[in-house]
Amino acid sequence: MGEDQTTTQKLLSSLTRHSNAGAVLILGLGCENNNLSVFKNFLDLSDERLMFLNTQDVEDELEAGYGIIDTLLNLANQARRESVPLSKLRIEA
Repeated sequence: MGEDQTTTQKLLSSLTRHSNAGAVLILGLGCENNNLSVFKNFLDLSDERLMFLNTQDVEDELEAGYGIIDTLLNLANQARRESVPLSKLRIEA
């Protein structure tokens, strides 16, 4: 809660932007403090690599999850590695 929750949200959102994350499924139960509607404020919602599933919104969580994973897998498979010079390395706090 409070500052701890904000720190957690910032940390989790930074993981979604990691260059090694080909695609990200953000799963919510619907009853947690950091629910999807709250957490989305920390995310770049224009990033097509992010998809969401709130388990209380669907009848069959596994079926819904598998469908989303298939879509995300297709996106991740389109990603290509590219070489960049070490001078482009950026470390953020």
